[in-house]
Formats: sequence, structure tokens, C-alpha cells
Amino acid sequence: MSISLTPSKQSNERKLAFQDSINKKVLLEWVRVTGLPNPRKKSFDRILQEFSSDILKYPKEKPLAFSWPTAAGMSGNILAIRAKVTYDFWRHFITEGRGLLAEYNKKNNLDIRINREQTIHVSDNERLGLYIRKYIREVHSKANRKCPDVTYKKGILTIGKEYSMTPTMAAIQFGINLEAWNGLPIQELMSPKEKEALKRGEVKAGSLRLTGVNLTKALTLKSGMDNNKENDQEKSESCTSTAESPELENGRKRPTNSEGFENNPAKLAKV
Repeated sequence: MSISLTPSKQSNERKLAFQDSINKKVLLEWVRVTGLPNPRKKSFDRILQEFSSDILKYPKEKPLAFSWPTAAGMSGNILAIRAKVTYDFWRHFITEGRGLLAEYNKKNNLDIRINREQTIHVSDNERLGLYIRKYIREVHSKANRKCPDVTYKKGILTIGKEYSMTPTMAAIQFGINLEAWNGLPIQELMSPKEKEALKRGEVKAGSLRLTGVNLTKALTLKSGMDNNKENDQEKSESCTSTAESPELENGRKRPTNSEGFENNPAKLAKV
């Protein structure tokens, strides 16, 4: 009897799923703060402390809100900051701070945001949903057709009143042209049950159509500030609608990119 020392495909997938689960738990404590002006070039520690106490009204006697701050790229023309947050602060933010931040932004014409960090798998699923939303709108615009409402929230892409599914299922079943997509391959973004459904023929590529348009054609998506702003706005809505405290996320299942279709990926929910 021979024993294979080569890891099976199923074993590798289990390891990747386990590692992704660990990464998600680690990232629960990290956020990316964007749009926070710092004209006087204060240190990250100081600007975040003032932000938490002066704008978000986080009690100063509580444990420090932010720690380990570091630069996290540019958001528009303002440097973004990545930092670790405490449980006390996150509870304060989701119960009181978020509303205070919205009021402050509106009053001062700013766009300061706090977004939870994500694994590349979660991030690219979200990006794929926004990519498809934008693609469908532009295809209809070029064809001079009225576009149905297309939204992406909580990992689900809703197209008109007929279709509601994960971005990966939409890409496959509508045969979306992905020549301009620069994220992870669709196969890597699919859940194990979605892959099985495709393998068994329960989900078929190009099986769905939208009236009057061809979604398989190559299309150059618009770019520029307007496009980036639209993308950031919808991404923020998606992040806000799923943000919860670290304790809640460790204690129960969060909505994921495949929730609602995990048991039957081929099913298209009617709304």
C-alpha cells in the first residue's frame, strides 16, 4: 500500500480557507482612516487622538482608541492612516461615533471615513461587485437603453427586480466580459459550493441575459475622479452596512460574499 506525500487539492483548499479565516480575525482589529485633514503635519498618534476625542467624542478616560498607526497610501490628496483599534473604541464608534462623524463631515464638507481592513479575497469580491455594477451601467448607456437599478451591498449584487446573487455568480451566469478586471481570478473568488455547483452543471456560464444589451463585449470602463468617487461611495456603503464590533463578529457568522446562496448558488432569488 503506497502513501501519497503530495497534498491533495482538497487539503490545499482547506488550508487556504483556514488561513483566510485567521487573517479575517486578525484584521478585525485594524482600520483605515481616510480623508482626515492634517495641515499642520501632526504625528499620526496625535492627530488620531484628537480625532477620537474631539470629533468622535470618545471618552479620554477610556483605553487609547488607536495604536500602531502607519501611512496607508493616498486617498485623494490626503494621506490615509492604518491603525489598530481597541474594542472599547469600536463599540463607541458603531453606537455613537459613526453618527457624530456623519454630522461633522456634513457640517465641514469633508469625507472622513473609518473602514475595516479586509483580506484580499473579501476585498476583491467587493471590487468585483462594483466592477460589474459599473460595467452594466455603461453597457446600457452605450446601447441607449434604460439601465435597471444595480446595487451592491453586504456581498450581494442586485440587478433590477429579478436577480440577486454574489458577484462571482453574476460574472459567470451573465458572461460578463472581464478583460479589464485586474483582481484575483474568478475561480479563486468562488466559494467551494459555488465551484461544486458549476462543476455539476447547476450553474451554467452565460445562461442569463439582460434585455437589449450584450454583456460579453469588451468595454473600456470610464476612469477619472468621478468614477473613483462613485466607487468609493458605494464601497463605503457596503462597508458601513456590514460593520460590527469585533466581539459580535467572533461570536456569530457575519454576512459574507456568498451568504444567501451558500446552500444553493444556482438559485436566483426573486425580489
